[in-house]
Amino acid sequence: MKEYSISTVIGDATIAHNIRLGKTRNKNVDRTKEKENLIFETIYNEARTQRQIEKRKIDFLKNINWLSEEIERYNTGKKPSRKTSIEKELSKSHYNQNTRQYENRMKEKQIIIQIGNMDHNPKDYGDEKAINEAYKKVYEAFKKIPGIYITDARVHNDETTPHLNICFYTIDRKEQKQGLQIDLSTNNWINKHFGDFKTFRNGIIETTKRAAARENIKAEYKANPKHPARINDIEEWKQIQIENDLKTRDWEEQWLQKMNNR
Repeated sequence: MKEYSISTVIGDATIAHNIRLGKTRNKNVDRTKEKENLIFETIYNEARTQRQIEKRKIDFLKNINWLSEEIERYNTGKKPSRKTSIEKELSKSHYNQNTRQYENRMKEKQIIIQIGNMDHNPKDYGDEKAINEAYKKVYEAFKKIPGIYITDARVHNDETTPHLNICFYTIDRKEQKQGLQIDLSTNNWINKHFGDFKTFRNGIIETTKRAAARENIKAEYKANPKHPARINDIEEWKQIQIENDLKTRDWEEQWLQKMNNR
């Protein structure tokens, strides 16, 4: 049984990069192999512009029945100026203590899960098919988590080190007597369903290990911050953020430091 490393990063979704919209400056992407990417689920079929991407998001969220019903309930009897909508909720901002900046309250997130790294690449050992099957099982398990609404899930086999990308919203009911009873906080979602970030991350890692084992692939997560898989993934994450004209976020790095200091 072959052995690979497991690495994972969570942060803001980078849809334009994930669906290969337009040109890319990411040196790890080989556009000639784009057809080798596996799409498990997506709402972004035929999206060719950023405007079309945003419209797909709005339509997707409007089709979540309980969410639309809660917004309708909240709006009942209110003046037009006090009413809300999916579009308004998407545009609202709040102050993020981790990044120390204002950002959208209803934010699409992304998790990257990678088996292997540049030094021990599944492509070099003929294990791509088996690991793709493992990624499919991880996606299917992730989809069952309450409060998860997946917008896009695919394996990027056109990059130097293939990995699974899952983009999603976390939306839960907020137990309160007044106001809009919708909780859009990813941190609250993690705390509610997993207790803390470390438990959430460990659950993803264990799910990935089991999925790989079913395909006769041994995969282990190593906490050493100098491990090549972690460094490569974080650097790749920064590169993607820069490519999308976003400031490099230190949210995930702060979490990694906190976990390593425990």
